Formats: sequence, C-alpha cells, structure tokens
Amino acid sequence: MSKFRRGCACGHCNEHVERGGKYIPGHNIQANNPKYEDYQNLIYKLAHRYHATTGIEFDELVACANMEFITCQDNYDPAMSKFITYLHIKIQGLFLEMNRKDKAQPTAICIDDKDYKLGTDDLIEKRLTFKEMISKLSKDAQKVIKIIFKLTNVMPEPEKISSTRFVIQFACCNPDANYKDAINALKEAGLKQISESTIYSYVQNTKQIINYIKESNQINIIPNNFSHGINKHQIQNYLRDKGWSIPRIKITFDEITVALAI
Repeated sequence: MSKFRRGCACGHCNEHVERGGKYIPGHNIQANNPKYEDYQNLIYKLAHRYHATTGIEFDELVACANMEFITCQDNYDPAMSKFITYLHIKIQGLFLEMNRKDKAQPTAICIDDKDYKLGTDDLIEKRLTFKEMISKLSKDAQKVIKIIFKLTNVMPEPEKISSTRFVIQFACCNPDANYKDAINALKEAGLKQISESTIYSYVQNTKQIINYIKESNQINIIPNNFSHGINKHQIQNYLRDKGWSIPRIKITFDEITVALAI
C-alpha cells in the first residue's frame, strides 16, 4: 500500500516520506493553501477578546491579524502543527506584542539631526509630546501649522469646519498630549494623508480618512482636499498672498511631513 496520501498534491508529503517519515494525518492540499474565509471567525474572535482586555482598537487588531495570516500562509510547515493552531499562536503573540508596545513608557526623541530617520517601531515606542514636536520645527513650519489649524478664520465655511475647530481646540487644550494623540487629532481633522503600508503593520484606516489614502508609500501632511472643504491649492494661494515663494512652501510642507510621519 502506498505511503502517500490520496489527493495530496502539494509535494510536501512525498518529500517527507522519502526522508523516512510518516504520513502527516489530516494533511492535504488545502492545509498547505489555507483560505482566509475558513479562519475569519478565529481572527475576529481573538480581535474582539483582545480589544476588550487591552483597549486597542478592534479594526487595528483585525488589520494586523489579517497581515499575520498572510505571513503564516507563507511560513506554515504542515509537519509542525495544524494551520489553525499555528495561526492562533502567531496572532496571540502579535496581539500581546502590540499591547506591550502600547503600554510602553513614552520616551522623548530628538529630531534635530537631519540624518536621523524615524522608523515605524521608533514612532510606536518613542513618542514625542505635541508641544515638543512643534517646538523642534522651523519658524516657517510652525507658522504653516498655525495657519492650517486656524485657516477657517480667513476662509470661513461654518458648516464644514467642525473638524478644524476640533484640532484647534485640541492643540490649545492639550499642549502636552502625547505624539500619538496629536497625530490622531490631525487625522480626524483630515489634515494628514497616509498610505495603507504604514501604522502598526498595515493597520486599516478609519472611514473618516479613507478617501485620503493613496496606493503608495508617500506620506503628505496636506491632502488635496480637506474634510472641512479647504483644499491644498487654497492653502498655497494663501501663503503666496503672504509673500511666500513656491520653493519655500514646498520645503516647509516637506518638513512638516517628516515631523509628522508615522
């Protein structure tokens, strides 16, 4: 009687038996190519549990687990365990690590060095206060941020500026808020454009800013259209009216982008 499993077409069993091993119970081609739909309930169940116990956003947990699922597909070895067991262990480990980083004590970092590059892990674990981050920027960059926060004073659109008012209030009332909170406030106001390949290993973005996402790794502090009706072109025109040159505007926008990059 053949040692090989009928219907097993992945080649793993053949190689395993040729080395003198035994057939792996329950192994078939589907086990070596697991479908997301078969494990979605597990992912959602674990995400719900850890959301309740850690306070991390459910969408963040699901998004990270989805990426971990893809990694597990690539790295899974049926000789080790069932895929569902392997996936369960890997996702739990991921969630525990996310919780550890979330609880890590904030550590101020200096961004004066122009050659220093901020990585994703650095910005998760080492947070600047909003006040510190602003103080590190050039005078031009600080002016632009104030203009963005208060632009509705010169371009009033009362029915469309609730998010801008929120950020102005946030900056005034929470000068010592941590870096992550400040970034979240900017995003909620539609003041920042990000790509899906940033933030906590491909975290899904909220519906509030999904329209500002581009399929690239470019991160821009100024999206083409703000959620409160003001667009990038209007901001540039306003700065030009104040005597700013185009290179000066571009350099300043780039500086803000780097400072707020996640």
